[in-house]
Amino acid sequence: MPWPAELLRLAGQLDAQPDHVALEFRRQRLALTGLQLRASGARCFRAVLEHGRTHGRRLPVVVQQKAGQIAVDDLRRYGDFGAVELLIDVHGIGGGAGRDWQQGKEQVTDCFHLTGLLDRRASVTDLAKGTEGMKVPRVTLDQWRTLQAVIDHGGFAQAAEALHRSQSSVSYTVARMQEQLGVPLLRIDGRKAVLTEAGEVLLRRSRQLVTQASQLEELAHHMEQGWEAEVRLVVDAAYPSAKLIRALSDFMPKSRGCRVRLREEVLSGVEEVLKDGTADLAISGLDITGYLGSELSTVEFVAVAHADHALHQLGRKLSVQDLQSQMQIVVRDTGLRQPRDAGWLGAEQRWTVGSLATSVAFVSSGLGFAWLPRHLIGRELAEGLLKPLPLVQGSIRRPLFYLYTNHDKPLGPATRILIELIKTYDAGQANSLAG
Repeated sequence: MPWPAELLRLAGQLDAQPDHVALEFRRQRLALTGLQLRASGARCFRAVLEHGRTHGRRLPVVVQQKAGQIAVDDLRRYGDFGAVELLIDVHGIGGGAGRDWQQGKEQVTDCFHLTGLLDRRASVTDLAKGTEGMKVPRVTLDQWRTLQAVIDHGGFAQAAEALHRSQSSVSYTVARMQEQLGVPLLRIDGRKAVLTEAGEVLLRRSRQLVTQASQLEELAHHMEQGWEAEVRLVVDAAYPSAKLIRALSDFMPKSRGCRVRLREEVLSGVEEVLKDGTADLAISGLDITGYLGSELSTVEFVAVAHADHALHQLGRKLSVQDLQSQMQIVVRDTGLRQPRDAGWLGAEQRWTVGSLATSVAFVSSGLGFAWLPRHLIGRELAEGLLKPLPLVQGSIRRPLFYLYTNHDKPLGPATRILIELIKTYDAGQANSLAG
């Protein structure tokens, strides 16, 4: 018999009123999305518990308001609730308005494994909307932890001691897991319980699950204390990546789960991102109006061309006029409002590329000349592929870089730590040519 008719008949036999039971049929499965209990509905609730256990069906049941105490008593009496998923609104449990949310929660958690625990303001309608299309996990994190303890500590007795639980409780938990999952997790080898092949796979995956859940709870705790979930950092592409990598590597173990969103821009692109409020920190070689930046180190740009380039064949000091007659490779400013032609000498022959890496590749192929960061072309210079241009003046440029903060947003603890690490590694690596 289809689920709806079966349970409607059950409700009718118990004289349940229409507002006591809400039925919804989805994907050939019945979801009992709401069961509002009053004193007159208590027998209906008990029957649903018995029905679910007898037929092996998992029914989500919502217990609300003054029926809470009845629910707790029945749950203690029935004992085995594996066939029933319980979503409990504990408002009123243990004597009505005199009990608050936390007291009610503490009272019911010892009676059964909660699939979910609703806030007292949640309604059956809210529950139905929130769970529609969602598959409720059959096994809890506590059950996975119990299985892990059995394996890690060498048996049920040892796991019970480590978990401060009775051995029968541990054995029951593992047995229920196997029943809920439908696959054997353990087999007895002599007097020792060992994992089956399926158990090995599931246990390995469960360790990742439990670890991620613990990390999630830890992150929530840190966020409660004001720790940021994310720090947004925008950096000019010319800034040495070695310094940034060292700072971020040191930040990782101190981050408490805080993510870093790193974005690279060129010239005024950094300024626009900072002023738009989409960055918490910015590293730029420009003096950004309206912001007080902390000085970092300089980045050395060298005018270079391929060793066989025509400019190197002149055999003398080069003037601006000499450069203007040749192809110059310029990196595009990523800013949209007021893009700059920084470094362009006004030559008619100019190719604009999208990144410093492309500029290095073009110049190394003999297609033109450019001012390039020394830390990006150290190998090409050492091998003689690129040679510095002998300019009359200006062959080397050393713009000073700054670290800016978003002054419209208070600095959190993670951001402050990252600021100090950036400054430390910038100073420590100021003379490094490694990119």
